[in-house]
This record gives sequence, structure tokens and C-alpha cells, in this order.
Amino acid sequence: MAPTGMSARTQPQENKSESDQGDAGGVPGTKATAGEIETRRTQLLQAMLAAPDDLDIAFAYAALSARVDDHEAAIYTLERMLIYAPDLPRVQLELGVLYYRIGAFDVARQYFEAAISGPEVPREVRERVDVYLAGIDQAQDRPSSPPR
Repeated sequence: MAPTGMSARTQPQENKSESDQGDAGGVPGTKATAGEIETRRTQLLQAMLAAPDDLDIAFAYAALSARVDDHEAAIYTLERMLIYAPDLPRVQLELGVLYYRIGAFDVARQYFEAAISGPEVPREVRERVDVYLAGIDQAQDRPSSPPR
């Protein structure tokens, strides 16, 4: 059964950059207040509970959660999305980004590699993954402080 609002092959709308989105609950070009974001998150959570297989709603909720640094809610939501559609490169990418942000580089790497392992990976996903994988390599190769 295809998730509500998406065909089995459709990707959710990509969240270009959580921190770059200055919209008020989905209205591009307007700055959202913290209260407006929380109101929209509450609305999306209620919609998600009513339609748990609607991946567009879930992706929007995860994007707003990431935007307000509620990484736990965003991660949980995106991982739940993979139950309904296990091979969505954009979801795997966003999970990698969130795990990267919290410093869980090994888990981030797993999601990044999964995101680019499929046959039809969008170019922009592959490009973003490459940047993050380079960041992980750099972070893990940092020399430790010299012994005293």
C-alpha cells in the first residue's frame, strides 16, 4: 500500500536547509515566530496521528522539528517514515544530517551511505552526502592533543 499523499516512487519535498527556511508555517518569505512554529508543529503532529502513513505531513513535521533543534522528534519521525517507505534517499539524507549534528558520526555515515546506495539517487542528494561524508572524515581524522 502506498503511503497517503505519495506514490511508492515519490520522494517527499526536500527540506532545502532547515536553518535557511524563513517561513511562517509554510508561507515562504515570511519570518515565523517561535510561537507560530510551535503552533504549526502541533498541527502537523495532530495530522500525523490522524494519518500516520502520510509521509508529506511527517516530513514537514520533521523539518520543523529540526529547525527548532528538536532533533529527537525529527529523528524519530524520519525513522518512522522509513517503516512505510524504507528506500527514500532524501529521508536517509536528512537522518544522516541530524545524526551528524548531534555528533553520532558512525550512524550518520550509515544513513548517508544508504542514501546514495540506490539506483535512482537524485544528484542533489548525492552532492550533499559527499559534503557530509567529507566532514565526517575530517572530524574523525583530527589529531588528538599532543601528550604532555
